[in-house]
Amino acid sequence: MEGYGRKIDGWLLPAFEEIRIKKLRDSVLEPQDFYPKSDGNVQESLIVEQLTPRVADVHGILMPKDPNPIPSTSRLIPTQTSIKVLCSLAVHLHRRLPVLISSPPSSGKSLILEHLAGLLHPASPHQVISVHLSDTSIDAKSLLGSYISSTKRPGTFEWQEGVVVRAMRRGLWLVLEDVDRAGSEVLGTLLPLVESLSLHRPIGQPAHLEVPGHGKVEAAETFAIFATRSVVPFPDGTLPSASFLGANKYSHVDMPAPSEEELLSIVSSKFPSLGIAGAKAIIRGWSDARAL
Repeated sequence: MEGYGRKIDGWLLPAFEEIRIKKLRDSVLEPQDFYPKSDGNVQESLIVEQLTPRVADVHGILMPKDPNPIPSTSRLIPTQTSIKVLCSLAVHLHRRLPVLISSPPSSGKSLILEHLAGLLHPASPHQVISVHLSDTSIDAKSLLGSYISSTKRPGTFEWQEGVVVRAMRRGLWLVLEDVDRAGSEVLGTLLPLVESLSLHRPIGQPAHLEVPGHGKVEAAETFAIFATRSVVPFPDGTLPSASFLGANKYSHVDMPAPSEEELLSIVSSKFPSLGIAGAKAIIRGWSDARAL
């Protein structure tokens, strides 16, 4: 058998295996030159139509997807900013890491996630489940589950799973909107789930969460967790650091607001009949309203 062997202590095998997996994960970030240029060799670009139905091209990053004969539709107009954010999200999603998306208000965070979900899960129109954590009525019971009056057996109670547990079992994307405005009880309830998706988790371990009285719930393979926050940038354009409970457990992706040129491209593409003058007038009105 061709190749070479390497002797290691059996007790150290998990550590060597973890290092090997980390190198493979990091290789996703490196450009791959499978067909180097040479004299007389014409380098061709990848044609999306040549990919199998189970592979999606996220602006140069190949991701596994659910096969679906009907192509997905999206309301997203690609811009330089959105493409950069999509690529960053794809890399983090490939590594199954929890992601915190920070941006100025009304920058398109939800639209970006819906677009990416449509690319990877075209057969699941409701792949993204959003939970508005700024809502003061949200508590641990609504997230994990609670007992309710049974409609089948009057006078008894039955267990109803919360939105987080349902998303885990079905392999959906859980989006925690305005996570920085959530209470400590809610953040503490979600923290073990976020920690179970850390980069240092055991290889092959799915996301999991202990539900009091109902044991451990393990998430399906396609489950992912995102959090968003809307913040006002500093004068230099940078965004304030996140300081809520568990913020250091997320992989951070900053999404700047679209530039004026990008806004003009978006409005002109959506409403071509307006013309340049009409598109600029709408952008000015939107900018004035946003500044209030």
